[in-house]
Amino acid sequence: MHSAFHYLFDAVLRATLALGITALIVRGLLLWLKPSSPRWHQAAWALVMLQGIIFLQYSVAIPWYPSEINKSISFESVPPGKLDATAVNPTANPLPVMLTNSDRDLLTSFNWFSFAASIWITGCGLVLLWWISACIFSAKRLRNSVSATETWAMEWQAVLKQYGIRKSIPLHITHDAGPMLGLLLRGFRVFVPRQLWSSLTEKERMAILHHELAHLRHGDIWKGFLARLVVCLHWFNPLAWWTLNKLDECAELLCDDEVLYNNPDAVADYARALFRIGSDPRQIHSPSSAARGGKLYHRIRRILSPAPPERSMMKRTLLLVVPMLLLAINLLDFQLVAEEKTTQPESIPRKVAFAPPVTNQPREKTHTLSKEERFKYISGTGLNVYIWDAGNLKLKSQRFGDESSSLFSAVRILTDLQNVDLGGNSQLWVNTKLGGDFIIRKGTSTEDIIEGLGSVLNQDLKLQASLEFKKVDQEVYVARGTFQAAPPGPAWRRPEDKSYLIYGKEGPGPDKQHGEEDAGKFPDFLKAIGSRVGRPVLSDIKNPPQGSIGWRTYFDHSERTTWKDFPRQFAKNPQLVLKHVSEQTGLTFHEENREVRLLFLEELGN
Repeated sequence: MHSAFHYLFDAVLRATLALGITALIVRGLLLWLKPSSPRWHQAAWALVMLQGIIFLQYSVAIPWYPSEINKSISFESVPPGKLDATAVNPTANPLPVMLTNSDRDLLTSFNWFSFAASIWITGCGLVLLWWISACIFSAKRLRNSVSATETWAMEWQAVLKQYGIRKSIPLHITHDAGPMLGLLLRGFRVFVPRQLWSSLTEKERMAILHHELAHLRHGDIWKGFLARLVVCLHWFNPLAWWTLNKLDECAELLCDDEVLYNNPDAVADYARALFRIGSDPRQIHSPSSAARGGKLYHRIRRILSPAPPERSMMKRTLLLVVPMLLLAINLLDFQLVAEEKTTQPESIPRKVAFAPPVTNQPREKTHTLSKEERFKYISGTGLNVYIWDAGNLKLKSQRFGDESSSLFSAVRILTDLQNVDLGGNSQLWVNTKLGGDFIIRKGTSTEDIIEGLGSVLNQDLKLQASLEFKKVDQEVYVARGTFQAAPPGPAWRRPEDKSYLIYGKEGPGPDKQHGEEDAGKFPDFLKAIGSRVGRPVLSDIKNPPQGSIGWRTYFDHSERTTWKDFPRQFAKNPQLVLKHVSEQTGLTFHEENREVRLLFLEELGN
C-alpha cells in the first residue's frame, strides 16, 4: 500500500505545482489583456483550479531514438525442452519485460515521507473541520430567523416571477446576518438583516434581491463547494487560496453585471444599496475599509464607471488557450521511447520466465509499463503474476502489501494447485517466502511452471530442494451419488447465483465472517472441499454438474491453527463439513485409499 500512498502524495505535489504556476501565468495574462468582463476572469481562474485535481497522467509514447530491441521475443531464447529461471542482476537495468515493484529507498533514521504525509492529512482534516464548523455556526445564527413581512415577501415574489422561477424559495429576516443566499437542509433560503432592510428603499431592496437570485441561477454555492474541496487538498499552497478568492470575486462581479443588465435604470439604487451594506456596523464591511479600497469599494466604483472597451477576441482567447495548454501538459506524460524495430527470433523461445524482485532498482528505469499502469497493477512488494500473450503483458493476480508470499501460496497462484495437492516438507512450504513479479508466457503447462519455479528455488534463493510431482497412495474422500443443487448461501458472483457453503462447527451467521470465497468448475469445488477437510476429494459421479459455481469457505476457530500440520491445518470437524456439503449437493462422501498425484517439496540429501 505504500506505493499507492507514494503515488497519491507525488500526484498532489505535482498538481499543486501546476496550479501555482498556472495561477501566476493567468495573473500575468490578466494584467496584460485587461478583459473587462468578469466571465473571462472566472473561466481563466476555473482552469487554474482544475489543475489541482489532475492526479492521474496519461502516458504518450513518442518514438525518438533508434533501438535494436527484439519486440517479438522478450525473453532469452533457449533450446526446446530446457527451462531455466531468468537471472536478474540487481545492479543493472532489468530487461524490458522484467518488472520491479520495489520502491524502497535506503533506510534512514527518519521517515520523511510518513512525516510529510501525516502533516498533509492532518492539514486537510483541520481545514475541512474549520469549514464544517463555520457552516454549523452560520446555520445556528440563521436558525432564529423569521419569515419576511407581507410587503417584503411580495417584493421577493415579484423578483422570482420576473425570472419565471416557480420553486418556493422563502425570504427570511435575521437580526444581523445577510444579505445572502443560504442552503439549509430544507433547501435554499434568502436571508436579510431587519434593520438594514428597513433602511433601504424598495428599488434598493429589489436590486439586492436580484443579486442574490443571480447567485442561485449561477449555481455559485455548488461551484464554491467544489472549489473549496480542491483547496482542502492544497491547503499548504497559498496560490490555491488566492485562486479561490479570485473565483469568489468573479462570482460577485458576475451577479452585479446581471443585476444591471436586467435593470439598466437601477445603477444608482444598486450602488447606494451596496454602500449602505458596507456602512452597516453589523456587517463585515465598514465605511473605513471601503474608503481604504476594499472589495466593496471597487464593486461600487465599477458599477458607476463605464466599462472599458474590450480587447480583440484573439487576445482574449489567449486567456483560455494558455491555461488549457498547461492543463494538457499536466494531464499528459510525454515519454521519449525507442523506435520500434521488430525482428524475427533466431530460435524457439522458452515458455516461461520468472522475474525475481530487484530491490534496489528504481521503478522509473523500468519502461515496460506507464505510470498509470504501474499504479494500477503494482502496489507494494507482494506477489504479482502477469501473462505474456503475443507481446502484451496482462495482470493475472496481484497481492498488495509489503509482505512476501509463502511458497505454497505462490504455487497456488501460479498453478491453481490447492494445499491438499501438496506434500513433503511442510516447514519449507510455509517458511519459504517469494516476492516480486512473475511473468508467464500464455499456454505454459503446470509442469513447466513447476520446473521453472524449482530453478528459482535452487539458483536464485540458493535453496537445496527438489520440487516434483509424485504418485502416492493415501486416504481420500470419494464423492458418489447424483448431484442435486441446493446452495443456501448468498449470491456474490452474479445476482442470480447462490453460493455453496463449506463449513463445519462454526457455520455462517450474522456475526460470522467467511474465510474465503471463490468460483470455478466442479473439480475446483472438490479441491476447495479437500482443503477444508485435509484430504483430496475425488469424484465417481457419472454426470457431474457443468458450468461454473461459486462457494464460500468458513473455518472453525475453536482450536488454534497450527501450521506444522500443513497442508491440513484447516482440517477441523471434517465429517461435519462433509455432512453440510452433502445437504447442499445430495452427494455422499466415502473414505478410501487411492493413488493421487501430489507436488512434493523436499530438501536434497534428506
